[in-house]
Amino acid sequence: QQQQQQQPRAAQEEEAEGQASLQLPDLEELRKALLANVEIKNRSYHLKTYKRCFIGSEAVTYMVKAGLAASREQAVLLGNLLLQSGAFFHVARDHSFKDERLFYRFAEHFENSGAKPVKGDGSAVSWGDFLPKTAWSTRPSLSLSSASSSDSSSPSTTKKRGILGRSSSMVSVAGQNASSTNVAYKVSAVDVSPLDEHNVKLLDNVHPAKWIDPDPSGKVYNVVVIGAGAGGLVTASGCSGVGAKVAIIEKHMMGGDCLNVGCVPSKALLKCAKVAHTLRTSSRFGVHVKGEVEVDFGQIMERMRRLRAKISPIDSFERYSTVKGVDVFKGHGMFTGKHTVEVNGQKLRFAKAVIATGGSPGVPNVPGLRDVPFLTNLNVFNLTKLPKRLAVIGAGPIGCELAQAFQRFGSEVVVFVRSDRILRKEDPAAADVVFQAMKDDGVRFVTGAQLKRVHLSKKRDSDDDDDSGDGDNDDVVDQKEEATRLMTTGFEIFGKDTQSQQRPVRIVYSVKGEEEAQEHSEVFDSILVATGRVPNVEGMGLEAAGVEYDKRSGVLVNDMLQTTQKHIFAVGDVVAKYQFTHVADFMARMVIRNALFFGSDRFSDLLIPWATYTDPEVAHVGLYESDLKEKGVEYDTYERPFADIDRALLDGDTLGFCRIHTKKGGDQILGCTIVGAHAGDMISEVTLAMQSNTGLGRVATVIHPYPTQAEAVRQCGDAFNRTRLTPTIKSLFRTLMKYNK
Repeated sequence: QQQQQQQPRAAQEEEAEGQASLQLPDLEELRKALLANVEIKNRSYHLKTYKRCFIGSEAVTYMVKAGLAASREQAVLLGNLLLQSGAFFHVARDHSFKDERLFYRFAEHFENSGAKPVKGDGSAVSWGDFLPKTAWSTRPSLSLSSASSSDSSSPSTTKKRGILGRSSSMVSVAGQNASSTNVAYKVSAVDVSPLDEHNVKLLDNVHPAKWIDPDPSGKVYNVVVIGAGAGGLVTASGCSGVGAKVAIIEKHMMGGDCLNVGCVPSKALLKCAKVAHTLRTSSRFGVHVKGEVEVDFGQIMERMRRLRAKISPIDSFERYSTVKGVDVFKGHGMFTGKHTVEVNGQKLRFAKAVIATGGSPGVPNVPGLRDVPFLTNLNVFNLTKLPKRLAVIGAGPIGCELAQAFQRFGSEVVVFVRSDRILRKEDPAAADVVFQAMKDDGVRFVTGAQLKRVHLSKKRDSDDDDDSGDGDNDDVVDQKEEATRLMTTGFEIFGKDTQSQQRPVRIVYSVKGEEEAQEHSEVFDSILVATGRVPNVEGMGLEAAGVEYDKRSGVLVNDMLQTTQKHIFAVGDVVAKYQFTHVADFMARMVIRNALFFGSDRFSDLLIPWATYTDPEVAHVGLYESDLKEKGVEYDTYERPFADIDRALLDGDTLGFCRIHTKKGGDQILGCTIVGAHAGDMISEVTLAMQSNTGLGRVATVIHPYPTQAEAVRQCGDAFNRTRLTPTIKSLFRTLMKYNK
């Protein structure tokens, strides 16, 4: 027994020794040792010369002989830690570190693909170096066009619960140098606020304070990509992965809307809203919460910022310039010809180019709206204080998701809908399920709303007077006077709580169907505009490249995503009517094949599912019933309500249904809509069936674990199979059963 006890202990000690030798602080010393002792020279393979490389197996031998590793296996493990840290890479970036005759090159021996400048202590320049000694949570945003300082000293760092001390006396914001105690800033197209440790980390990754562009002299890039959102990053990564020389240009934030102001932050908020709702309704499960459920909006937003920053290294400037081997330029890219782009005064020559500049929030032409502060997806995630009264203009996916979330956080939310229903692109019955669920949450809808004007109100949160009358002349504020007040009290002064200084806003509207002269008005603390998106097509020099575009529909492309210049392609929101991250991703994959490998992939061949993440969710793929009627296609419909699904009953998630349309008389799936809990996850099964030409009858033969929500899909298949039991077949079966006794 003693021996049996000693053996595991010995193994644990040996493992502990191995782990001790792999501590990250030792990696820099290991890197220096390898750099000084392995043979680095030009090497040839298959008639190609690779400059300044070393051989993997020789590095392993050195580490073992020098006592840096106990075995060749451990040396490989150490080498892979170095590779993952960015110390060196395989010359073609095709392999991990192996004990083989493979060529590797240290990062400093690669051609410069762009880098952060370093300070005297060897660390990279950070946004935190430019911030005064102030609590993070009190700072508004820095304009993303800013960031320079002549102070190159190495600042000392003091970390305390949300405060980071910095020895910086000057900061440049929005192109202006000012004292750190009175720093004016200008709101730009993309702002990040507050500048806590999470947002500083985010900016350091996706919009570095300073960035050294690579030198494009003498290069002709296989592909130049303008825009580093989902479509641009997938294009750059994929092209680089197959050996192309790639440059990517981004003037704002790597990762685009999805990471910074879209999918990632919104889903973080929706999860918190779901938890709040579950706690408030927990008594139906026999779980009782004493007292009221308290929502800490500040903590919710801090959690979102922390998770967003944690994800951001994946899309960072440094990752693409080192791990991906892409030349990364930080600045405004503009076409100067059919094969040239200029950025920061440097000219890039290319064989192929990809436009991936995305879109921006559309703002309706409502009188006065552009003269008052309002929110869009670009700045709503900067909030630190929950608006007491929130108006949402627009009832598409973004408007509905955030309206429901803020209502569950405790805001009084009113959604202004121009038409008679929400989510107009969705199946009307599915949209009605979401509409009723949001009303049950307390969201108020004004359908048929015709917005007349918007202006600032004199009344503030502290005013107790009723401010919901139909008249609006009694409290009109001079807009110029208010702008001056905001300028002097915090709206454009660094370090002030701008949100609490903002005056409420009055919306004056009428309702379709009422007397035309009848007007209503309501006062809100914030307005969220969610009325769609417009493509980013202006200011890129598309005319110089001969690329045609429309300000509303975006860059003009054919089915292979080629613009009017066949060597220039476009992907993502700048061109697609389907404005989803996953669509931009697969458009980019198409472009890689079409641009580099003479492919002929067509956008019209893509089968595109999508989901809206309200509660319940709505997901769809294929054709809607209205599409089938418009095209004159005969069809059958199979539907299963979640109220009949055991798992939905047990979970208390009985709202909604699964509805599948098939070709008349057959099982070819033409379209599917699911509204209910986990609809976004369930739609992929139907998408796969349609992609692989698997009929609904075959879907019924797939064994699904019991009990799951996805049984709704299988049971639609069962419903189809039952239609095959015609009266004649049933009669034959009955006859057969008589003789089968």
